[in-house]
Amino acid sequence: GFIMDGFPRTLEQAKRLDTLLEKERENLDVVINLVVGEETILKRLKGRLVCSECGKVYQREDLDSSGSCGSCGAPLSQREDDVSDTLKQRAKIYLEHTHSLIDYYKKKGILQHVSGEGHSQEIFNRIIKMLN
Repeated sequence: GFIMDGFPRTLEQAKRLDTLLEKERENLDVVINLVVGEETILKRLKGRLVCSECGKVYQREDLDSSGSCGSCGAPLSQREDDVSDTLKQRAKIYLEHTHSLIDYYKKKGILQHVSGEGHSQEIFNRIIKMLN
């Protein structure tokens, strides 16, 4: 098995993925839609910090006071495009594309919705519970 995160992002990508999987005699068993409110999405994106060297992503609220990467020690910074107006536009575009994907996988009978609210461990536990 395998896990894909953040892909496919468009209906066209989903259809191409299906074609590729058919050629390999594979299929998707489940597609998980993490349901998160717009306010939470914006809060998470505004609090996102990225390592300038290795690219590891952190949440500001989960960091110690050093402000440096726990993996390589390099400084962390906020992405230039993580500003309110840009974030709202990106969220709008994402949601527009997501609706067609949700419908596509719902019709295939493999879509599962899981709440993406809360801390990462809580979300992980919900996903594991759903998979079992």
